[in-house]
Amino acid sequence: MLQALTALLTFQCLGEGVSYVFHLPVPGPVIGMLLLVGFIMLRPQTADAIEPTALELLRHQQTEKPANCGPFYCVLLKPSA
Repeated sequence: MLQALTALLTFQCLGEGVSYVFHLPVPGPVIGMLLLVGFIMLRPQTADAIEPTALELLRHQQTEKPANCGPFYCVLLKPSA
């Protein structure tokens, strides 16, 4: 579990770094999530190792939900101004 948590936090930190260095308007956790998805596509066995920890974090709601939900809210729901 500690290795999976380290992997998840590493990708979040990488996303934060990319967002900061390139001055992107996208939150770091979203970029980190995309990097993690790409890594899982390259190494599918990683998903099996990370899944129990990710599900436990979601169960306790310890993730960055506002940053991850914001882009989907803007694109899919298109709030009226």
